Amino acid sequence: MKIDSQYSENFETRHIGPDSQQTQLMLKAIGVESIDELIEQTIPSNIRLKSPLNLPKPKSEYEFLQDFRKLASRNKVYKTYIGNYFTSLDMVGATLTVMALDDETKPLLDLETRCTMLL
Repeated sequence: MKIDSQYSENFETRHIGPDSQQTQLMLKAIGVESIDELIEQTIPSNIRLKSPLNLPKPKSEYEFLQDFRKLASRNKVYKTYIGNYFTSLDMVGATLTVMALDDETKPLLDLETRCTMLL
């Protein structure tokens, strides 16, 4: 087995779509010359952006993970204080669920609950 010591792989190429040759093959398969032409044919002009997004420069995987860890460290752990019943209310679907909890189920409510809440 030959090992390429010069090989490197960027985060983007591992996680974001096909290369230019694969893109051209896909465009040819659907009968368009370019991604711009595909967009023209598929996305109504009245909902397309008129100017490019103002995005920050891309981060390396390392930079992203460092920033993500810093953000995640701000999460707080909260205890839920639910009584003897589990209730669920879904306003969109007008669903209401009330379920009596037995002694076997109640201890599950005391387990640590993690939710993202930044203050």
